[in-house]
Amino acid sequence: MDIGLEALDRGELVAALATALARIEELTARVAELQDRLNRDSSNSSQPPSAAARIASRHRRRRRCEGSPGASRASSTATPGPPAARSLIRTR
Repeated sequence: MDIGLEALDRGELVAALATALARIEELTARVAELQDRLNRDSSNSSQPPSAAARIASRHRRRRRCEGSPGASRASSTATPGPPAARSLIRTR
């Protein structure tokens, strides 16, 4: 990557270096801030535990049962047969 530093005199190089170092300091501070935010949980932030649980539950994926889309586990494990036959089966 050629940015034309060869054409700059010493004063311009020093100014460019000072600008670059200042930007590096800003970005380093921003990375540290973002890492701190990433490592927070309800035990070390002002966020209540219930809010943290809601956020975590949004990110979890629910497993789908085999069968038609939207089928629940209860419907996939129900007693087979027509509805009239199921009502005659007694469970203990």
